[in-house]
Amino acid sequence: MKGLEYSTVLIFTSLLLMIVTIALAVVSKTSKQGNGWVYFIVAGFLLVLSGLTEGIPRGFLMERTFWGTLQIALNIFGIAFVYSGMRSILGIGMPVGWNVFVGILNTAIVFGLYYTVPQMRGFRTIAYGFSLYLLALPILVRDFSRPPVFHFQRIFDRLLSASLLVDGLRVLFAFLDPVRDEFISDKLDSWLILLFAVFGMLSFVSFILMVIGLKSGGVASIVNEERPVIVLSEHGLTRMQTAYVMSLLRGASIKEIACEAGVSDSTVRNTLAKVYKKLGVHNMVGLMQLAGKAEIRA
Repeated sequence: MKGLEYSTVLIFTSLLLMIVTIALAVVSKTSKQGNGWVYFIVAGFLLVLSGLTEGIPRGFLMERTFWGTLQIALNIFGIAFVYSGMRSILGIGMPVGWNVFVGILNTAIVFGLYYTVPQMRGFRTIAYGFSLYLLALPILVRDFSRPPVFHFQRIFDRLLSASLLVDGLRVLFAFLDPVRDEFISDKLDSWLILLFAVFGMLSFVSFILMVIGLKSGGVASIVNEERPVIVLSEHGLTRMQTAYVMSLLRGASIKEIACEAGVSDSTVRNTLAKVYKKLGVHNMVGLMQLAGKAEIRA
């Protein structure tokens, strides 16, 4: 990769990220855990748009700086939707509202910089890094403050940390020369972007492995961890409620449970709402997290 070019790297990494997010969507859809796959589809669409803006010819409709600013805004929104999907499926990270807020805030900042100081490229790099940390740091702080629940969770955390460290270098260089953003060459910056993308994609792959573990085993527990046993009958669950819970843990969807029981989807959801209350969780994600921490028996 002797002739590594900035634009080529951005387009290439965006396309790879899109492929990984599609894989996330497929695995999430088949795992039947929440609607996170929808977020991943949206994320993939935004990420590929982000990459394509870098390939727009200079001066086409708008000046080049505008397309670079739009590329940053789309990229952050894409990553925000990736983390929203993770939140929906395994409860990892901040709520969807926070992720969307960071995306909107980043868009406001980078376009505000574009219209006020368009020549100061470094400020946009700083704004991108700031937004990225707002999205990812809460995940790491939360994960490292408690024992891991899922297989591959620590690998996910370390890969995500590595991607943030690489982006932190880009932010540092931008701070040193915020006006022209020429403290480092485009070639070195391209390598940093490539490293950042590789670590990010590997963290997404580790998340895919977490979801596959949840899909195949019903729970994604930590290997060799001694877990307490929760007996559902001791928590006041009826035979029907217990059957619904065990079916969920085996990977069945709400529709499949309803079809097997001969009832409507809403009946199953209402029954599960009572189950969540008895078990001290808020939703299906909470139930899956509980199943990762404890062995659930009928």
